[in-house]
Amino acid sequence: MKSLHIAALTLAVLASPLAAAHGPKSQVIHAKTAEAVKFGPDLTDIQILIPNDDGQGTMTAGTERLPSKVSIPVHFHPGTEEFIYIVEGEGEASLDGEVSKVTAGDIILIAPGTHHGLSNTGTGTLKMLWSYNNKKMVDFFREFSFKDAADRDARATRAYWDVLAEKYKSAIVLLPPPGGAKHD
Repeated sequence: MKSLHIAALTLAVLASPLAAAHGPKSQVIHAKTAEAVKFGPDLTDIQILIPNDDGQGTMTAGTERLPSKVSIPVHFHPGTEEFIYIVEGEGEASLDGEVSKVTAGDIILIAPGTHHGLSNTGTGTLKMLWSYNNKKMVDFFREFSFKDAADRDARATRAYWDVLAEKYKSAIVLLPPPGGAKHD
């Protein structure tokens, strides 16, 4: 619980310049009311805590659970800052090709344009809290989510991946399609 408080404080400190500049509405967001999605080819659990659907401010935030031995492929965000706080578990973060071990309590700061990825190298779930200064990332998570494996297998074609890559290229540049994307 202490690590979650540290993460919340970190999020507040990092986001405060954005909040001051754009004037979003102050509010308490309860985890139990957050939107849940199954994301990407591995159907990882994402909880969208700050969707920014009302257009106020630019900050978004959420949590993600990576099962053991699952990775977020290397990608980058042009013009978008990101941070990831490791709540529990262990893994390896890649930043422009440099790999570092990460464990609970670590923060990964990602500057715009940095090629980055994250792998869960542990035996348990890696839980992270993430934040972006670009609302389009939440839209991307929603659009690249699936009801279940059958839904993923029906829709995750190379053509679908290419459409998403083009649609969200101002927020995220997807490098090679993940293992779950089929080639037509």
